[in-house]
Amino acid sequence: MKIYEAATQVMRQSGRPMTAKEIYDAIIKEQLFKFEAKDPISVVNQTLRKKSDVPANKGKILFKRVGPSTFTITG
Repeated sequence: MKIYEAATQVMRQSGRPMTAKEIYDAIIKEQLFKFEAKDPISVVNQTLRKKSDVPANKGKILFKRVGPSTFTITG
């Protein structure tokens, strides 16, 4: 499972916007992904930004940024 897939799963379960830290904590709790980075919360935030409605993004939009490091799933 990829980080963005794990994030989508935990966000669907929560039913509300979540911060990168909350998403990370939920991913760890559910054992959906093993992080080996020194700053895994930053990795989650960066991954979500790459798949979000951030203006520079040209790829598929899966998340909407609703605040600083806070995201919700689209659709």
